[in-house]
Amino acid sequence: MTDTALAQTLIADLARALGVGALPAANDGGIALAAGDDVTVRLYPLATDLMVVVPLAPLPAHPDPARMTRVLASNHCDAPLAPFVVAADAQANLLLWGRVPLAGMTGEQLAGLIDRLGAEARRLREEIGVDDADAEADAEA
Repeated sequence: MTDTALAQTLIADLARALGVGALPAANDGGIALAAGDDVTVRLYPLATDLMVVVPLAPLPAHPDPARMTRVLASNHCDAPLAPFVVAADAQANLLLWGRVPLAGMTGEQLAGLIDRLGAEARRLREEIGVDDADAEADAEA
């Protein structure tokens, strides 16, 4: 098996669960999936994990401390979304990301996780105080 063979098997199972023929990778090796009309979830296959990245919004220039405290509370070790955390990338975009172990996961379970991450992204965007459509467009740029 190649380094990402287990991940590729899971991606194929996810495609079956979603009722599509294939989920092609982009130039960066990631697979972009829509979680509703306003959230993109990117999957990056690794050897034993799947890195999952959800763009949220540009980092606010003047963040409201109370809002950002609530957003960063999502990073607590006992938060319901652990092991996913809110972070900023090199381009100053907020994102939700985590690594999911591949062992024992099915395509159906991964599809459910993608849906939950979409809902969490919408909640976090509301907490940040940004419009979903604007956030997706800005974070994708």
